[in-house]
Amino acid sequence: MLATVQAEDFMHLLGKHCIFRNPQHPDISLQVQAVKLRPQAQSPHQTARRTPFVVELAAEGATELADAVGQLELPATEHSDAIRLDLVWIGRVIPAGRDPALAYFQLPFN
Repeated sequence: MLATVQAEDFMHLLGKHCIFRNPQHPDISLQVQAVKLRPQAQSPHQTARRTPFVVELAAEGATELADAVGQLELPATEHSDAIRLDLVWIGRVIPAGRDPALAYFQLPFN
């Protein structure tokens, strides 16, 4: 399923919340804040049709979650049905001038 995910699948979710589940941590609601294409990350030897991209996510409040693998549930929209992605890796990133009350994460797709 992860191999078929496209940046467009997340574009319709900007501002919406998805749920990340990991057995070692409580469920966390993540707001989709941005989707950024990263064509430079494409391997020159890879024949994949997908342009690499990163989804930027934010959680309200304090969380001990840093880097984790888990399940991400994307809500249904007028453009797509709800989707559950298994074995998704998210990585914590620093606020870097953003609201320090939020926890920021990135979800890369190569």
